[in-house]
Amino acid sequence: MSEDGRTRGRVPWLMVSFVAGIVIVVAIALLSFYGYIPVVDIESSGIPTPAITVTQTPRQITPPVTPLVSVTVRTQTPVVTASPTIVVPPAGVYIRVDYIGSFNGTYGTNGEQQHVRQSGIRWYPLSSTGGTVAATFQKEDGTTKNALSVGIYKDGKLLQSGNTSAAFGKVQISANV
Repeated sequence: MSEDGRTRGRVPWLMVSFVAGIVIVVAIALLSFYGYIPVVDIESSGIPTPAITVTQTPRQITPPVTPLVSVTVRTQTPVVTASPTIVVPPAGVYIRVDYIGSFNGTYGTNGEQQHVRQSGIRWYPLSSTGGTVAATFQKEDGTTKNALSVGIYKDGKLLQSGNTSAAFGKVQISANV
């Protein structure tokens, strides 16, 4: 043993065998690449080969399904608001009430009042054609988006009208006919 604790003259066999293995693998690869190591052809060598029969069944090839993309194009048409044409009865006295929601009210001539509860556009005929016509109608909901409109008509002409968009709004009108 030497003074530094190592033995002299020993060869590290593990390292030598590793390097030798790498050299051998590289040499075989180079020789086979350049054609110095012959490749054995089994069919021409006379070595019996087992009979292998390969049959192919025809397959129908289906192309991959690509999902269709649905695109909806929406164009905005400008909204043209036009006043609806009101078809007024040509003769007689009428009360017209127009509200999309529910309403209630009274109408009549010379103190004779009738009570109604409806929705939509309604025409109420009056039997009397003379005197003072009075109408009071009220919205039954708290919306402020739509207006309650009330009108008094005689022989196709509007005599008096009123409207409100207030929540639970009330319209009270009168006219001499």
